[in-house]
Amino acid sequence: MKLLAGRVLRTKQPEKMTLSLETSSATKPHVSEQPVTRNNLLEFLRSALDLARGITWQQGSDSLVRLHHLELTLSTQNTLYRKLVKRRISEQRALDPAADRNPKRLQIAVVSPQDSEMPAPPPWGEAVFHPRQLEQLLVDSPFRATYFHDCRLWQIYDRNQNFGLQWMQNSTDFPAWERGAPLRVFLHWAYQAQGYRLIHAGTLGKHDCGILIVGKGGSGKSGTVIGGIANGLKSVGDDYVLIRPSGERPTAFPLFTTLKQDRSGLERLGLERLAGTHPCNWQNKHEFESHEIAGDQLARSLPIGAVVLPRIAHARHSSIRKLSQSRAMLALAPTGLFQLPGERDSGVRFFSDLIRQLPCFELILGNDPAEVSHTLERLITGGFQCD
Repeated sequence: MKLLAGRVLRTKQPEKMTLSLETSSATKPHVSEQPVTRNNLLEFLRSALDLARGITWQQGSDSLVRLHHLELTLSTQNTLYRKLVKRRISEQRALDPAADRNPKRLQIAVVSPQDSEMPAPPPWGEAVFHPRQLEQLLVDSPFRATYFHDCRLWQIYDRNQNFGLQWMQNSTDFPAWERGAPLRVFLHWAYQAQGYRLIHAGTLGKHDCGILIVGKGGSGKSGTVIGGIANGLKSVGDDYVLIRPSGERPTAFPLFTTLKQDRSGLERLGLERLAGTHPCNWQNKHEFESHEIAGDQLARSLPIGAVVLPRIAHARHSSIRKLSQSRAMLALAPTGLFQLPGERDSGVRFFSDLIRQLPCFELILGNDPAEVSHTLERLITGGFQCD
């Protein structure tokens, strides 16, 4: 069975696999030889985490990445993935002592048989797999997990121990979208326990205030963010940002440096040079880092004052008009809930509270990126009053 775009497909029953690690110690953790089913799921998750802890402790290949109120220890001998994390995760090099006096500590092991003593990961052993069912099975447990059939990859997290495992068949076989936002699901689980939330949105700001830019693929969200950065506006990122609800205004923090745009969009933005140096990803878009268009690092934080939904209209001039909370909720919540598994009920409440707290606007996009950016700058600096 394969899982594509949320659809559940049938698959042949996998053959039984032997997954125990050879060892002279009878007490050393090992993974059951059975394929994973609902009946042995919790035992499998616990055993896999115990085995990974022992192996990564022996290897001792750790890298420390500092994020907002989080210290991430990446344990892996996978050189490709280590470089990916270094490039794409927006490390906070100058920590704020007030915010990060006692950061949460998270360890994630990224392993495969090619780069560790871990055996090959087992398949899901039932005829039908549905991610929502997996979430429901784990709702009252200390574990969170996702599984990808096409590459037979498990992502497993122990909420009590703040330890995660990304278990792959080989060192290069992971979902295509992982390149743009590596370890995003682990960051989602770790931050959720602190009252934060990863959301699928872009950001732009001026001075000490900004907006969330929401919308499904093809709505103009990423092009608006890239154009804004190129024309002098601040940002803490596009696609996935971290939100902390606080006081009168929530605050956004950076997680990933990745920006992406198709060739025609880059040409419209005057950034066609990036198409020649960055190959297309799985969405036929070119991925690059924020510093390649702005030169500066992403902003450390951005207080959020409004939610904006762009609409491609090829208008002569860009304009802003008020947007209902229901339309803003439909633009923000579905992708955030689908792409970041687990904690769906709390996620719905989080998104609902966020939308109720902020004014919402629709941005009618014109053809000039600089004029779009100036329109948003006027909205932000003018106290979120539309014409």
